Amino acid sequence: MALQLISANRVESLLDELARRLVSPRLASAFKAEIIVVPSPAMGRWVNLQLADRHGVAANQQYPLPAAWIWELTGKLLDYVPPVDPLERSSASWKIHALLPGLLELPAFHSLHHYLGEDRGELKRWQLSARIADVFDRYQFYRPELIRHWSQGNDDDWQALLWRKLIAAQPRNHRVAILDRLLHTLHRDTPPASYPNGSVCSPCRPCHRCSSTCCTRCQGIWKFHCTSIVPPTSTGPI
Repeated sequence: MALQLISANRVESLLDELARRLVSPRLASAFKAEIIVVPSPAMGRWVNLQLADRHGVAANQQYPLPAAWIWELTGKLLDYVPPVDPLERSSASWKIHALLPGLLELPAFHSLHHYLGEDRGELKRWQLSARIADVFDRYQFYRPELIRHWSQGNDDDWQALLWRKLIAAQPRNHRVAILDRLLHTLHRDTPPASYPNGSVCSPCRPCHRCSSTCCTRCQGIWKFHCTSIVPPTSTGPI
């Protein structure tokens, strides 16, 4: 099934096309959920309300975020993938919180050691750990080349050292490494034996002025591209 790219400058036009394609052809089973991958929970709620308005009801639909959907996809197509991302932000926050005390004496961590010098109740360490985990999460999404560079042992600043310490136990199970394996699998001459069933609407990397959406039903892919607009807020479309 060929890839189709549909562009529009109004998100409502894309919703109309998405609504039409979700109805015909329908999924083989009424008990199988439609998977609609969205860039944010607010977008998911808005899409759900718009589909309900067009169809009269919106039921048995799931709206995962891209990272969660991609991780589920890798679990179906690759071997030895953990059931959940071991460096998901909340998990990474706790791991960084545990690693920092053993690293603060290193010269590269001088600025962090100075910052945490008066942290008697460990509150500052926890807040810093959560912020670092958030930054690492964004690096994996927006700057995968930097993550690859660090993972190969390059650079000796505190972020690079902390990242390598963080992945030491599972160097091939962070998101960038998993995604590289997935892309290698999808691009090889012999395709995987099976792809996830259902319909998928997946945004690519979000930016300030555009939002892309693709729809996948079994092995067919449709891509909806929204140009020169800002995605709607939780209060409604622009």
